[in-house]
Amino acid sequence: MLGGDPLAEKRKAREGMRFAYAVDTHLTAKLSEFRNEKHRKQWRSTLGIYAAPILGPKLVSDITVQDVLEPIWKTKTETACRLRGRIENVLS
Repeated sequence: MLGGDPLAEKRKAREGMRFAYAVDTHLTAKLSEFRNEKHRKQWRSTLGIYAAPILGPKLVSDITVQDVLEPIWKTKTETACRLRGRIENVLS
């Protein structure tokens, strides 16, 4: 295989990355894809309010879904579902 494994290279680059930096990097690229300003604000807001306080300083490689969803799953199920998807996007 020429050029190596791009997925393995991406994982290797993220090994020492903190979640807060991954969010900033992802949002810089992702937010321009949305035509609707409301969606841009929702993405930034949910990640900032619910994920950043818990996950911000953590290494991307150490994060589990339970780290953020457990506290809000029973009270804000819809928000937790959306947040899980957004975290998965940031980590992928």
